[in-house]
Amino acid sequence: MQNRIVGWSGLLLSLVVGGACATRQLVPLDLGPGPVELYVDGERADEVPVELELRADRDHKLFVKRAGFVPQLVVLEASEVDGRDQLAPEHVRVRLEPIAGNRELRIEDASEEADGSDREATGSSN
Repeated sequence: MQNRIVGWSGLLLSLVVGGACATRQLVPLDLGPGPVELYVDGERADEVPVELELRADRDHKLFVKRAGFVPQLVVLEASEVDGRDQLAPEHVRVRLEPIAGNRELRIEDASEEADGSDREATGSSN
């Protein structure tokens, strides 16, 4: 029984110490346009922060999406630079692009075409 307690306490200590000693890095975020959803390592963020504090000793995946836009995946890669763990890129900027044929864009284009054809018809009848 005593060996089992020592084993568990040793495991717990190594998990606590291992997580506490890991270098952390602040990664500024610039995501848009508009409200986006952010997933960090598969977990949805309740709010989209202006920066993330992440462990720098391992890779991270950021997934950014918004309805009607092409989602983007950003991989932050961990490496050692001058004896320190560091993530790259150090700053994440994502600009989502509208999906081709997005309904919102089609309506806008259709109204512009209708306005143009009405002017031509009015101009030719005078």
